[in-house]
Amino acid sequence: MVDEARAAPLYDWIVNHDDRKSFVILYILLAVLLSAFVSLFWLCFVVGVHYTFELIIQRDQGKPWRPAMAAALWEIKLDSALILFAFVIDVYMGVILGVVGISAGARVAATAGARFAGWQRMLRIVLISLDDLAQAFKAIGRALTRRANRPATPTPPPDEPTPDAAPTPETRVQGRLAVGDILSLSFGAICAALLLLAPLLTDHTPSEVLGIIISELRPLP
Repeated sequence: MVDEARAAPLYDWIVNHDDRKSFVILYILLAVLLSAFVSLFWLCFVVGVHYTFELIIQRDQGKPWRPAMAAALWEIKLDSALILFAFVIDVYMGVILGVVGISAGARVAATAGARFAGWQRMLRIVLISLDDLAQAFKAIGRALTRRANRPATPTPPPDEPTPDAAPTPETRVQGRLAVGDILSLSFGAICAALLLLAPLLTDHTPSEVLGIIISELRPLP
């Protein structure tokens, strides 16, 4: 009983993590700092933890494993797009540096030095931070929506649908998608397309693009 009492607050925090400011702040800090100063492996790890939280929520609602896994995956679509975006930053770093005014010769000379690493780290922090703002706005919007839809009485009237009748990700996709859903899916699709087209849009070969991605999936740089 003592163990259950100790676990209850943690379980409640996980189930309601989208409404917790502590989760949003911790998520953004970890996503930015770990991906910028260590490797993208840890960004994937943080997103994996978020997926686990969403899976717990879906299971808590009584869904079987397969629908719960699909629903949890739908809930982290913006997180998944963030991972793809982080890889795009690395693959297109040379192009980005060229846009901000660093010449090709300077890039080659600085590739092995601290100057290039500093530029890369700074740009990654800025770009990923901008992307993470979407996570914060998403959490705020979800909290406001839940408050607006919260019933005045704890027990809903008999003619209203129960929580079990809430639309699944499949029905939402088949029906009308929210603006946030469309933006998240479109952003992820654009990032995936940029990765696939990288050999055509940059001076990287397909094997070099794959090598960049694999190198960032190491726990330590």
